[in-house]
Amino acid sequence: MNGFIGLGATGVYTATVHNTTDPAVGGSLFVTEGKLTSTLPTQLGGQTLVSDISLQPTGTIASTASFTAATNAGSGKVLVNSALAAQLYDPAPSYVYRGNYSLSSSLQVTIDADRPTADTATTAVRSSAINIIGGTASDPTSYISRVQVSIDGGAFTDADISDCRQSGNAPCAWAFAWDVPAGSATYAVAVKATDAVGNEQVQATVSNVGIDDLAPSVTSGVAGNPIVAAGKNADDQWTLPLSGSASDPGSGSTSSGLDRVEVMVEPNGSGWQPAQLIASTGASTWQIDYPLSAFDSTNDPLLDPTGSYTFTVRAVDKASNVTAATNYAIGTVRIDTSAPAIRLTGSNLPGFDISATRLITSPMTLSGVVTETGSVTTGIASAEMSLTWDKVTDVYANTVLAMPFDDPPGATTFRDVSRNAWGASCDLAAQQCPDAGAAGRFGKAIRLTSTEQVVIAPTVPISTTGYALVGWFNAGQDGGIFAVNNASATDRQIYLSGGNVCADVLGSSRETICSVNVNYADGGWHMVAQTLGGGGQLLYVDGRLAASGSATSSSLSGAANLIFGRAPQATTNSLRGSLDEFKLFDVELSAESVLGFYQSWQPASLASAGSSVNATTWSAVVPFGLEGYYSIDLTASDAQGNRNDDRFEWSQWRGEIDTAPPSLEILIEPGASFGGTRITGIAEDLNLDRASLQLPCFGPNGEVNDINPNYLVGGQMSYNTLTRPGAPLRLNKVVRSCTIPGYPTGTFTIRACDTYGHCAAKTSPQYQAYIASSSGIVRASASDGAGQQLILDPTKANPTGGIAIDSQRQQMYWVEATTIRRANLDGTGIETIISGLSAPRRIAVAEAAGKVYWSEPGAIKRANLDGSGVEILVAGTGIASLSLDVARSKIFWAAGKTISSANLDGSGQSTFASLETVTDGFQGAGSTNFLHPFRDVAVNPVSGRPYFSLYATCVSPTQVYILEGCQFLYNGPSLSTGYAFRVPPTPGAANLRMASSSTFTPQVRIEVGSESAVSYDTVAFAPDGTLFYAKREGGLYRGCTYLSAGTATSSDGGICYAGEPTIFGGNVRGVAFTLVKPPVVTNPDLRISKTASAPTIVAGGTLTYTLAVRNVGAVTGGGVIVTDTLPTSVTFLSASTTRGESCPAPSGALFQCSLAPIDSGAGVDVFIRVQGTVSAVGPIQNNASVGGSQADSDTTNNNAINVVSGITPTPTDTPTNTPTATNTPTNTPTPTRGIATPTPSGAFTEKDPRGSRRALALAEETRARRKDDSHLA
Repeated sequence: MNGFIGLGATGVYTATVHNTTDPAVGGSLFVTEGKLTSTLPTQLGGQTLVSDISLQPTGTIASTASFTAATNAGSGKVLVNSALAAQLYDPAPSYVYRGNYSLSSSLQVTIDADRPTADTATTAVRSSAINIIGGTASDPTSYISRVQVSIDGGAFTDADISDCRQSGNAPCAWAFAWDVPAGSATYAVAVKATDAVGNEQVQATVSNVGIDDLAPSVTSGVAGNPIVAAGKNADDQWTLPLSGSASDPGSGSTSSGLDRVEVMVEPNGSGWQPAQLIASTGASTWQIDYPLSAFDSTNDPLLDPTGSYTFTVRAVDKASNVTAATNYAIGTVRIDTSAPAIRLTGSNLPGFDISATRLITSPMTLSGVVTETGSVTTGIASAEMSLTWDKVTDVYANTVLAMPFDDPPGATTFRDVSRNAWGASCDLAAQQCPDAGAAGRFGKAIRLTSTEQVVIAPTVPISTTGYALVGWFNAGQDGGIFAVNNASATDRQIYLSGGNVCADVLGSSRETICSVNVNYADGGWHMVAQTLGGGGQLLYVDGRLAASGSATSSSLSGAANLIFGRAPQATTNSLRGSLDEFKLFDVELSAESVLGFYQSWQPASLASAGSSVNATTWSAVVPFGLEGYYSIDLTASDAQGNRNDDRFEWSQWRGEIDTAPPSLEILIEPGASFGGTRITGIAEDLNLDRASLQLPCFGPNGEVNDINPNYLVGGQMSYNTLTRPGAPLRLNKVVRSCTIPGYPTGTFTIRACDTYGHCAAKTSPQYQAYIASSSGIVRASASDGAGQQLILDPTKANPTGGIAIDSQRQQMYWVEATTIRRANLDGTGIETIISGLSAPRRIAVAEAAGKVYWSEPGAIKRANLDGSGVEILVAGTGIASLSLDVARSKIFWAAGKTISSANLDGSGQSTFASLETVTDGFQGAGSTNFLHPFRDVAVNPVSGRPYFSLYATCVSPTQVYILEGCQFLYNGPSLSTGYAFRVPPTPGAANLRMASSSTFTPQVRIEVGSESAVSYDTVAFAPDGTLFYAKREGGLYRGCTYLSAGTATSSDGGICYAGEPTIFGGNVRGVAFTLVKPPVVTNPDLRISKTASAPTIVAGGTLTYTLAVRNVGAVTGGGVIVTDTLPTSVTFLSASTTRGESCPAPSGALFQCSLAPIDSGAGVDVFIRVQGTVSAVGPIQNNASVGGSQADSDTTNNNAINVVSGITPTPTDTPTNTPTATNTPTNTPTPTRGIATPTPSGAFTEKDPRGSRRALALAEETRARRKDDSHLA
């Protein structure tokens, strides 16, 4: 029955039992005795048959039962069950009982109550021919056993069902050979089917079949003789893309419809090939990637299919009508897979024959020709030149795999041009291949558009260390770029995460490193490189180091799969983007090699380009700044994207290129010996010119000395450190150091040239001070105040308190009235970020945390850098200042005579130091009132010690001393001593006693005397620990910190030398610092600074401005003009220079003086003598600038300002009675700097009227300050 039975059909069920007991059980065969029970389902009669079973070993017995399927049963599966229950005995004669045994089995029977159906698929046939018509037949339950066909009511005849399966119920295809007579009649074709149990289709299916004697027509969609892009198929055959349309004439029963379209191409064709049909209204379109033969006409492999091809197209309908040969669609196409040829022929330098030399010493434009090749040309599209450093060419020998991904459209295999022939392919079985032939960085690339697309290079040998991968990617979102994979692990993944590039190495654990805060998923081309070796795991992006790790090797080695376009363990593991030019090396690449790969290819300029251009010229620049051994590599692309990616054919020239000036460096080492600074100059070049060296070293007068070549004999010189092995002896590097006394006031410059006349100069790094003042925000050198520039005038910024710098983001923040404002460091982008504050005074920035902090009298607050998220960290009263120690996560603030500290979030508040009980040691128990509240606090970033400013009044029996503000360094009661000095330390100091424990009494040393009635309202530190302070009457000064009383033998971190240079002469409300590292320059670099002969001027008095002009550039500067816009409160008297130039009188207020050329390293001073007018009162600002006729390497130092104070003359008092002065106590310090000393009677001496006026002014200032500081008490 084959498992099927029809309704009412009879059958016999047989159950057979075999005794196959195993002789290994019990040591012998068994006799089986028992009963066999068989049960039929109700659909088959429902009876139960029981039979007695007695079987000798190896015996067999069968039980049978007849049954009839119920006529009312439905289609479906039923089971006939049999069960054996028996006992096992040993054979005769013993018959020993061995136990019971049971067994069951079931037979599935399918009842088929359904009837089959059949239909005809043929709609038309040819007349006067034998036609094969067909269709399908099926049954819901069983298989088809017969199909019969009747034509126009004739007898039913069996059709061919040999392709039908005789099991299951799958649809069955039938075919019938019909000898159709002549004529154009329509026939009724009836078809019926019979299933496996004999159920016959009740009513035959009738279809009308017409006569179709018309052949289909076909057309080509290719017009003319176009050039088409050849592709590759899965069998690595070249393919030719063709398309067109086809139709079958007639309609209804007279049109059988298209069956297929066939295409043949010659030469190099592969016979008639079926095209893909795409149905459309009224007609069908066809398309094909026609596979060319793998061999050409000479039986050689078809490597380059460039040429002309003829294609022929025909169609076949379902009635087997074939397009007549005379109606074939015939056309021609051309293929161009040949890359253009490119040659180097010359340059733009007259008389320079590049083919005859292996040395290029100046920037030039190279040129040559580009020519299309092959019998078919598409026109030249682009050309590229690579100045390939030997750091790149030297590692070519270590290439394991090189995938240019320049394969044609449709490619499923991808070339390895390393000549190791590893190759790669996509997952063709899953039909997940990336788009080959996509637009690349140059030429073609692969584009991945779905999550399953990937390219795999299988079983490539991978080392555990000494490894590098370089490649280009272009993506607009996160995804996997590359990975190494074998059966046990995934390693060396590269992927995009949050726009950053990440890489990993699998060792004992997985080390992952990522770039930071850069979005490389920006839709542009980027080069990524991962190296692994003794230098650790390094990740480069676009030629620069982006991240580093400590892993030096991987645990994965041997043959592994290289996966392009996926990193399995990344969050987004598949790439949607493009990949190009991947290379794998079995050596750890140097940073120079990685940079060389990134800089290699650059576009060349073409004289003409386009589809009609088969020959043209190209040009490309050898730029300034190259030094080393290079290969000039060339390649070009045509309009089809054909590009020569065989690196062995790129090189057109090899040799030395030196268009770069020497590389220069200056090292400043303060404190190399106490009181001195070591200056080191370093010059390095492939062709260093010893005679041109100018290394910085100071003579006794502070001038820069030129290097004597004889001196260098004893210096450190290095030869042939940059040359190729075997090169002639060359000087490549010179290092010279010297020590200068004191703090380096100013910058240092190093200059050098190579033997080809390329010169460079470099100025030492220096801190720039940003000064918040009544003049606006001023920028100046922190070492000597040179190069003062007004960044923001008072109309744009009117600071009323401190200023802070965010060097990371190149922004400044300042306090202005009740607001906090910020701008870029160049003064652009001014904005108010917080307003409505209560008298803010000091401000600081925590760059890494992205927070700005400030003080108000009642609170310490912070916010995000954009002003959002304001927090109150400390609440209090009388808060005057704050300072951050970011390195140690601390805030310090001053309130009254107490300094407190807390963590950066405001937690952990405590009192750090208090001077509330400090007494005046001159008067026994003394008074605590002589010390005024703290004005400012600043933390030394080097040592972490806080410094404070305040001013005090000491009263003795005979004299009143107005103390300057004093820097207090108070280390707390846990230390045996704690000293602080006003700087610079001078003789005559009062030791003030502090209340303390009984074990010791710390001393605070306060410098007295000096300039009377002044206070250091501002204390600040540069990042290197250098102290700066501002006096209340004006001026910013550089100071010094000491930790030992009465000595200058140790400093508290930072830079500490004698002297008190003035940085800025105006009113200072705050100062902040940023480090500027000037670049190497190759042009003149004119710099100007401006000083005045006195800080003050009175009406009728004179002073002299000194404008110091220096050329710190690499070459002589010409056309130099100094400009000074004189203030209206002074009158010009005369001008001169140190070189004797004649400077004309100003035109109005505009003074201009033309100077002779200034050599590199030289300078000239311009002196302008002026006289104060009656309006010379208050701050008098003077602006000056310098410029030249050549491009200036750094224009930020071309301006300078100077501010002096105009003083109103005061008549001298004439006392009528002059009491006798009281003797001055011996322990009273003597004032310095020529400050007049008041007598006990209050009268002043007549010998120095200026001193009398100054003394009166001091008394007024003292009273005013006491009143001004009362709110801080």
